[in-house]
Amino acid sequence: MPALIAAVLLPWLLLGAGCASEVAARTADNTPPHVTGELLVQFEEDVSPAEAERLVAERNATIISAQQERGLYRIAPRMGLGLEQAMEEFQNTSGVRFVEPNVRHQPYR
Repeated sequence: MPALIAAVLLPWLLLGAGCASEVAARTADNTPPHVTGELLVQFEEDVSPAEAERLVAERNATIISAQQERGLYRIAPRMGLGLEQAMEEFQNTSGVRFVEPNVRHQPYR
């Protein structure tokens, strides 16, 4: 059970529940529901920070910030690559646990 909490629930709580597929294409003020040009990528537990950095660099992406102890990285895909293509590129990378857009979360009103 502690492994489940560390692997699933903590990133979910720290980054916010939900994913882009659960959010409308645009918010009420017509902005995208995610931060433009940013992805959240979590690597498997056996991927070292150095290996994660290498995998990101091989895709010509940039690390914006990282929670290395959790293998969680906020990245900017290479210029000219669409969000869907960037997600697919990382999803097809060995050692990646999940990838999703950096979804905006707002408090309920």
